[in-house]
Amino acid sequence: MRWHCRTLLVVFFALISSACLVVSLQPAYDDSSLTWDPTLVGTWKTDEDETALDIEAAEWHSYKVVLHSAHDTFTLTGHLTQVGDRTLLDLMPQAGVDAAALLLPVHAVFRVERTADGLTIAALDYDQLRQRVLKGDLPNAVIDERKNVVLTGDTSQFRAWLKEPGGKGPAFAEPVHLTRAQAG
Repeated sequence: MRWHCRTLLVVFFALISSACLVVSLQPAYDDSSLTWDPTLVGTWKTDEDETALDIEAAEWHSYKVVLHSAHDTFTLTGHLTQVGDRTLLDLMPQAGVDAAALLLPVHAVFRVERTADGLTIAALDYDQLRQRVLKGDLPNAVIDERKNVVLTGDTSQFRAWLKEPGGKGPAFAEPVHLTRAQAG
């Protein structure tokens, strides 16, 4: 199960999967916190499987993120934001595409760090945050009928929580390393 969840997080299946989800109803960014890193643009691959991630420049300081897995291809919109000393990538369903009725465009947040030889990505830790919700230690969060952790606060509450250190703030899963396959 741990390997399965980790793989899902690496390839951003969290947005389309029914397992290991931590999502927010509101974005982790606001207009004043959007940042842009041109070094993210390009193709990235995991060492563990045949997953590739194409990151392209898009409108309004956003990224078009295309995930290529062995089974499917998904297109997402990403926004990079700075919260305290953390650089976060907020991913959501592709912007500008009409969704079916009653579908909400939720946000999945990943801590992103550039390394000398690549990129590390860490998702919000489902297991730890789920336990905190069950204990009543995580305000503005619920567990939905599919067992997803859904963060329900507004953007300012979400950003304040993301800044918190240690046990009151966000818990991130073990980071996964991606290597550059091709520059943008």
